[in-house]
Amino acid sequence: MKILFTDFDATLATDDKKISDKDYNALKKLAESGVKIVLCTGRMTSSSKKVAKLFPYFPAIATYNGGELLNEKGEIIESSLMAPSEAAAFARYGEENGLICHAYTDFVLTEYDNPHTKRYAEVIGSKYVALGKKVSEYILENNLKMPKIQLCVLNGEIGAYADYLEKKYAETNEFWRFGTSCLGIFCKGINKGYALKRLCAYYGINQSEAVAVGDGSNDTEMIKEAGIGVAVQNADESLKAAADLVTESPNGGAIAEIAEKIFKL
Repeated sequence: MKILFTDFDATLATDDKKISDKDYNALKKLAESGVKIVLCTGRMTSSSKKVAKLFPYFPAIATYNGGELLNEKGEIIESSLMAPSEAAAFARYGEENGLICHAYTDFVLTEYDNPHTKRYAEVIGSKYVALGKKVSEYILENNLKMPKIQLCVLNGEIGAYADYLEKKYAETNEFWRFGTSCLGIFCKGINKGYALKRLCAYYGINQSEAVAVGDGSNDTEMIKEAGIGVAVQNADESLKAAADLVTESPNGGAIAEIAEKIFKL
């Protein structure tokens, strides 16, 4: 096997958002043996670059669930961006229905200060900007293209809103639910499986020689596209069912187990 794709949160990361010593050492051994390492995450690019600095060597990165791909130098290889009119339309739907809207550039953009955005920015280690105006208007005024729009319910569930959008825009966009309160909206065809295919092609590696590991439903396409798809012990049951292998270790130790069992290091 020649390349390892790993999710970060609840897969590689410990519960306090760090990399354990044993996983750090395993990543170092893998990289030094010639294995390509890819951080494949739903996080935004600026947050992912900070996470990548925790690795022994800066990895290739797939951010926004595959919406933006970067090489080991941190250079953007590919971006899948929604047109301003498309992103603004989703933002407007959120605004009309009283939802919190996040738009993504180098920062998280939102209309006004609120506890959800503040907490979200703290978790991903990113800055946010409260615009003091509607996000949809700001997108159009500045002709902003972006890889993701996120709509969130402050108190309640996103279910009914997500059901409506997923049905109406099934042919033009991809959707991912984060817990019960948030919905991420991406360009059509964008997911972690797409990222795996594109980065394997970029590095000239056959997908059959790829190992992918994750914990959540948004990792499903990635582990299905890999030669060996792995779910960590703490993964969603649906991901475990799709995986070729479930680790004995949860997050904070699973990568060391994979390095030993699959890569024989």
